Amino acid sequence: MRILLTAAAAVFFLGPSAIAQEYPAMSHDHFPARMSVAACTDTAQRSLSRLGYRLGNSGAGWAYGSYGRHHALIQCFELGRGEVDVNVVVASNERDAPSRRKQELVETFRGFLRY
Repeated sequence: MRILLTAAAAVFFLGPSAIAQEYPAMSHDHFPARMSVAACTDTAQRSLSRLGYRLGNSGAGWAYGSYGRHHALIQCFELGRGEVDVNVVVASNERDAPSRRKQELVETFRGFLRY
């Protein structure tokens, strides 16, 4: 169910921008984190802001941002036991950019966890 929600959200938020471009590309990663969904969403917004993304719509458990031709969606799914599954999806019309930008977001998010 979680994968279906991630795919649907990625298509809804990131699909139109990627499809309309010459070289649509997308990159996805996920990892567990010991935090609440609310703290995860806050950390997602801080991570996007730290890297210069312009924050767009966000809700309970997800944050969206854009940076030039790059669009990012970070979702937080409750796993129980005080953990969440953090999903990071980046779409862009630059061939290699989504993977690089996704890795930057993952590293920035994880950097906030060390404080």
